[in-house]
Amino acid sequence: MRQVLAALLLIPLFVVAGQNSKNKLDLSGTWKCVDSPKHSIYSGSTLVILHQDPQVKMSRTLVVNGQKGIAELVFFSDGRGDTNVAAARLPRDDTYKNGSISVTKWDGRKLSTQYDVLGEYREQPSGAMRMGTIETTDSWELSKDGNKLTQTRTVHIKTITGSHSTPPFNAPWGAMVSETKYVYARQP
Repeated sequence: MRQVLAALLLIPLFVVAGQNSKNKLDLSGTWKCVDSPKHSIYSGSTLVILHQDPQVKMSRTLVVNGQKGIAELVFFSDGRGDTNVAAARLPRDDTYKNGSISVTKWDGRKLSTQYDVLGEYREQPSGAMRMGTIETTDSWELSKDGNKLTQTRTVHIKTITGSHSTPPFNAPWGAMVSETKYVYARQP
């Protein structure tokens, strides 16, 4: 009787574990960027992902000014936080720069990474220089057939110095500056 009761108590755990593994997709593979905004450095780039949850390693090969560069990033999908070297050793800058701290986690069937960078930007239309926090979220979603990977990048600017006087920058919680999509096709 105890064995039957123990087995009945374990069944919900296996069902929940099975549901979680269905939501957490395996993004591993070699991907080519086939759709991106005009003049994007990601256009035609190759992205190699090694995904062993919670670790997700991404290595992107880019061509900048005719020279090949590689950016390697490591994320952890359990929300512990990630520290990455920003745009490691791209040809235009042969030094490593300090990366930002990001947090990566699953949001249903999407893998999302959110990071903030303190930086200077030019306000439009006045042209005034402002210091602000640039908040970026990258969401990765795999198509149902597993052959297309879509990266959606959303950028918000939060002002620290000065005040924005023109819409949409006068919104109290910062304005969405852009949302950009990159589409990758799985390579053999």
